Amino acid sequence: MSPKVKLKYFSVLAGIFLFFCFTGVSAKIHSEPRQKTLPGSVKWLVQIHGNTTLLYQLADESIVPGIVDYVEKSRNIIESFFGKSFPETFVVHIFPNRVSLSAFWRKAWKLPDFEAACWMVGSGSSTGLTLLSPRVWRKEACEHDPDDRQHIQRLIAHEMVHIFHAQVNPLHNLDDLEPIGWFVEGLAVYVSGQLEGAYLADPREAVLSGKAPTKLENAWSGKYRYGVSGTLVKFIDKTYGRDVIKKLLVQTTEPGILKFLGTTEKKFLRNWREFVLNDSK
Repeated sequence: MSPKVKLKYFSVLAGIFLFFCFTGVSAKIHSEPRQKTLPGSVKWLVQIHGNTTLLYQLADESIVPGIVDYVEKSRNIIESFFGKSFPETFVVHIFPNRVSLSAFWRKAWKLPDFEAACWMVGSGSSTGLTLLSPRVWRKEACEHDPDDRQHIQRLIAHEMVHIFHAQVNPLHNLDDLEPIGWFVEGLAVYVSGQLEGAYLADPREAVLSGKAPTKLENAWSGKYRYGVSGTLVKFIDKTYGRDVIKKLLVQTTEPGILKFLGTTEKKFLRNWREFVLNDSK
C-alpha cells in the first residue's frame, strides 16, 4: 500500500509503541481477549496468537477468527516460500473505520494533512500490519470486495511479505528501500499470489503497448506498477532460482541487485519483456 503512487511505507513501530504506552497493554499471553481504554474512551481488545498480537475494537469481534485464519495461512505461505520463519513477532492492528485508520497513519507518517485514497486499506512494516476492517469496506473503501475471501487472503499476505522483508533486510525500514520499490512491491505481489488474480493491470499489455518501463526506477509507477513489479520478481525466481530471491532480501540498492544477478539493467529488462510475452502463468 502506498499513500503516494510511488513506494511509501510508514514506520508502524512508533505508532504501536505509543499505543502500548497509552493503553498499558502488556505482551503477556492470555486465552481470552482483554479490554483496554485509550484517551477518549476508545476501548480496544487484545488477543495473542503465537507470535502475533491482534488489536481490535468490539465492533470487529465477530471477524477476528477469520482474520486470524488469514494471518496464519499467510504466515504458512510466506514461510514456505522463503524456507524460514518470521524472525520477530508482529502486531495486526484492525481499525474499525476510515477515520481512526487515517488518524493513525497521519501520526505515524508525520503527515498531518494526509488523506488516504479509498483503495488504501492496509500497510505493513517490520513491526506489523494495519488494516481497515473488511466489515466497513463497502462504505469506506473502493476496489476491494469484502465477500471475496481469496482477495482478502492475498491482500493480508501481501502486507505480511512486507513485514517479513523488513525484518530480514538490514535497514529494517521499507521507506529506505524506495529506490528498489519495484522489488519490494513485486516480492509482495508475487509471494502473496496476487499475480493470479484479476485485480492487477496486465503487464503483458504494458509490454505490447510500449508502456513497459525502460528503467527499473520507473517500474513501480503508473497503471501497470503492481503487475510489472510482480512479474519482475517472478522472472528472477524462474530464471535465477528461489535461493537467489532469498539472498536478494538483504539488498538495499538497484546496483546491488543487478551486480548480484550478474547482469545489466538493459539486459535484465529485455529478458524480462521476453519472459512476460512467453509466460503462460
